[in-house]
Amino acid sequence: MNPVKQFIYNALPHALTLEYQAWRIKQRDLKEMAPVKQAIETISERWPELAQRDNSVTDSPIFIFSAGWRSGSTLLQRLVMSDKRILIWGESYAQCNPVRMHAESLRTINHWYPKNHWFFSDRQAQDHEHLTDMFIANMYPDMNYLRKAHQDFFLGLLAKPAIANGYARWGLKEVRLGIEDAIYLRWLFPNAKFLFLYRNPYKCYSSLRPYLRGWSLYENWPTTPVRSSRRFGQHWKNLVEGYLNRAHEVNALVIKYEALCNGEFPVSELESYLDITIDQRILSRKLGQTPKKEPMTKRELSGLKKSVGSLAVELGYNH
Repeated sequence: MNPVKQFIYNALPHALTLEYQAWRIKQRDLKEMAPVKQAIETISERWPELAQRDNSVTDSPIFIFSAGWRSGSTLLQRLVMSDKRILIWGESYAQCNPVRMHAESLRTINHWYPKNHWFFSDRQAQDHEHLTDMFIANMYPDMNYLRKAHQDFFLGLLAKPAIANGYARWGLKEVRLGIEDAIYLRWLFPNAKFLFLYRNPYKCYSSLRPYLRGWSLYENWPTTPVRSSRRFGQHWKNLVEGYLNRAHEVNALVIKYEALCNGEFPVSELESYLDITIDQRILSRKLGQTPKKEPMTKRELSGLKKSVGSLAVELGYNH
């Protein structure tokens, strides 16, 4: 046999075995990655002293989470900002998705990672010379520094520029974030307020449709583009289910866009929840011009109906 062919023949089984082992390890690690909420609960169990520091976090940011594009999120953002003390940033660095990326980084933490003896506090009794005689390839700052670093990122990105421009409170409006992201932000800012907004998905998509030719929309850039009615419907359903079923986990106020616009949702409830004063005239002020709407194709309508399923019907939304 040709020497090259012989080498391949001998090496191939070994290479395939290594590839299979790598695949098995990957599948194991993926299973061990807990949801953000579970990771935060594990952190609280392993490091209960972190809860004692909650009182030192005095910021009360306002986070507006809306179920997808063209759902009325900007109107709600403007309504909240009619209180001149507040600045709500609009989808800042959306493709970077800083909230989701930071939240996801916590999912690796469980009851056995990181190991307790890797933290520097377990070595504080040792002098520096003794440290250099130890195996210190794994040596971590204590967990309170990790949490503080997460807090400082958002304070630096969102709070400081708002305060520098004369605002007393700050916040963020997003159309991509779900309940797990809210749980993460509540962990960082225990006094945060959350508004969960949703709208008729058929109206949302019809309003969005003229923009799809020129916009590049992503749930998570660049892996999950939203370029079809089916994908848009999936995004809407995932977010709304989380908002409706788990809002109590972050003490959020859930708002139906149609109820807000027709006066069925009392603005006074919004004022009381956020401790702000609202100018209701904002509700009647329309900005810009929406491109002429075009009817959905049968394929688009079918894809959207399948995606939003019975949830849309339960909420009173029929095409």
